[in-house]
Amino acid sequence: MPPGRRPEAGPLTGLLEKLRQQPIAVSGGTPVTAGLVMRAVVAGLGDRQRWPGLAESLAKAGSGDGSGVSAAVRPLVSGQGDQPPALDGVLINTCNDTATRVPFDRLAALVPEWQGKYPLFGAFLAQQLMACSAWPPVKPLPSPRTLDVPPMVVLSGAADPVTPLLGTTRAAEQLTGSALVSWQGSGHGAFPASPCATAAVQRFLVEGQVPVNRTTCPP
Repeated sequence: MPPGRRPEAGPLTGLLEKLRQQPIAVSGGTPVTAGLVMRAVVAGLGDRQRWPGLAESLAKAGSGDGSGVSAAVRPLVSGQGDQPPALDGVLINTCNDTATRVPFDRLAALVPEWQGKYPLFGAFLAQQLMACSAWPPVKPLPSPRTLDVPPMVVLSGAADPVTPLLGTTRAAEQLTGSALVSWQGSGHGAFPASPCATAAVQRFLVEGQVPVNRTTCPP
């Protein structure tokens, strides 16, 4: 990204504004809206191999063809055979994994607040908190505790949209003797995307060599 250029000034923002005014009709599918595009982007950012296809789908949507975006989000909302919609599992896991329930009045304030801090994704992610607002409350999770376990390698990614670096780092801190290997790359999963992280895992599994804690791997 050129210096000084804000992320909201890119083609994606232009596409979102266009779709807010006029969604794209898709034959046999849900109309492609700004929200649907954001869902496709958030889902696709974790898989580096899907980036070219995602970029192509967004470019087509900019020209009025929403078929690519529609196909990208179809597995999230439509089940096939014994495979339920992916969003079902995400909803269940997410809402059962935390006892926090954000009141609707607080959500209304969070949307503009997050949009100001994070112009591209803030409002969308704040709205996602609404999914658990009406979910039955769960028992509070036990406080984190240090676990006495054999040494293990914990991998993290600096720009991982699925398992953020902060959460992975906290998990490693609770595992006695663990070694955190941080990949300075984007996408979900440092293994096998990072040769450095992959080599560290292979040495650990094959030779029993525990890497130096807080090893940093280049992008």
